[in-house]
Amino acid sequence: MMRSIEVISLSFRNLQLRNISDGMHCLSALETLIINDCEDLDAWDISVWEGLKSLRMLEVAEMPYLQVLPQGITSLTTLQDLYISDLVNLTVLPENIGGLSQLRYLSISDCPKLTAVPQSLRGLTSLQTLHIDSYPELEKRCQQPDGSYWPLIRHIPTVGFSWQ
Repeated sequence: MMRSIEVISLSFRNLQLRNISDGMHCLSALETLIINDCEDLDAWDISVWEGLKSLRMLEVAEMPYLQVLPQGITSLTTLQDLYISDLVNLTVLPENIGGLSQLRYLSISDCPKLTAVPQSLRGLTSLQTLHIDSYPELEKRCQQPDGSYWPLIRHIPTVGFSWQ
């Protein structure tokens, strides 16, 4: 007799996916999800995210057409690590990203059109590390004590920047 399989890590890399909605609701034990170089992916049904009750790590990378992260990401209440990279057309982070109460690590790199951070960033009280790569202008805005974003991130113990 075949028992169900518990999937705890799933990676979509360089696939011609248009939709990942089907079946994702069954992956309630999934802890790690990597979506990388799936440039045709355009369906981000909110039910995909609501079913991921155990997700701790999410990486979204190399998706040149993605302009906005899916709103459903903010329903990932167990998320601890979020990596966002090489999203060349990403313009904003979800305003309610501050609702990710368990988020400890946030890394944002090579998203050149992302020039601002949402006010709700101050709500990430569990965030231990914020890493922002390749944004000299954003770094200036985050510098203490005069940067306009400093009040949003001053509670984060480790804030790191790097650029080429």
